[in-house]
Amino acid sequence: MEETANKYYTWIDTAKCIGIFLVIYGHGGLAIPPIKELIYTFHMPLFFMLSGLLYHPISLKQTLKKDWHTLIIPYFLLNLLCLLPFLFNIFKNTFTFEGLFQRLGAIVLGLGYEHGFWIPVSTPCWFLISLFFARIIFAIFYKNLSNKTILMICLISIASTLFLHYQDIDLLIPIDSALLAMPFLCIGYKMKPILLKYDITRNKCIMFCITVLSFLLMCFVCYFNGMVDINKCIYGKSIISFYLGGTLGALSIYALSKCFYIRGGYCHTLAIGTLLIIGLNLLMIECIKKVCFIIFPQIEMSFLTGLFIAVVCLLLFYPIILMVRRYFPIILGGRK
Repeated sequence: MEETANKYYTWIDTAKCIGIFLVIYGHGGLAIPPIKELIYTFHMPLFFMLSGLLYHPISLKQTLKKDWHTLIIPYFLLNLLCLLPFLFNIFKNTFTFEGLFQRLGAIVLGLGYEHGFWIPVSTPCWFLISLFFARIIFAIFYKNLSNKTILMICLISIASTLFLHYQDIDLLIPIDSALLAMPFLCIGYKMKPILLKYDITRNKCIMFCITVLSFLLMCFVCYFNGMVDINKCIYGKSIISFYLGGTLGALSIYALSKCFYIRGGYCHTLAIGTLLIIGLNLLMIECIKKVCFIIFPQIEMSFLTGLFIAVVCLLLFYPIILMVRRYFPIILGGRK
């Protein structure tokens, strides 16, 4: 039992590391369009399914108290950190109170994209607010998360998403993103008995085959469905294909992680620092880009260049996470 538990935590860390690398690679113009479309098909569904996988039913009051510390406080702190470069404009005489209000308003709303008057600060942080709302929906039904209840949550979420889409309604606050992502949370929760308890030590060949097959099917779905983005509530040509592609992609990463889980502190540290990487990766990417263009002024963005910057970005976050984990764990949601 102890050995199984250790493997469970190890493969979860591996899956998070793969997912957070894809988050970095999909941002800042690093990935070429076809690869970006592929990444967006499943990289955020992967994290929503992971959240469902690790979810333990607790009351609404307990959920609000817990997620305030693990999601909301880190959300505001990460946004305030990303706001610092704008505040430094005071010394350049380019600072405006209107610009400050535009950014603070976007932070309060939880916006992950520019919309009219509002200018988001750390756009990837939409995930934290969206996950917060999704977990609240789960907590409302925590006493009876039966198959019928889960199905009802999924159908209501999908129906609400379609209604908002066809009525061209943007809620600004990422409740709409939470509704779109809710079925992934439900899928993760219902697959918990399989993914957490299934021992693959004697069936690595089968798991590898599942990885390859799931990934190939996901590529086909991505080619058919086109670009998706949970942040902007874009599900492509078909919402069914959207959920199918996201689930297949996430399952391929889970199967791969179970086959080749990475032991050691590096992977575990990056997994703990997932929120920090989500919040600050765009800032880090821009800094690395500027340094690269200073050292190599003739360099052009390409597949290899983007991949290199993404790898460097992930490596640089390691010592930062160690420092934050020791001195400012509140930014990591208290994760240790």
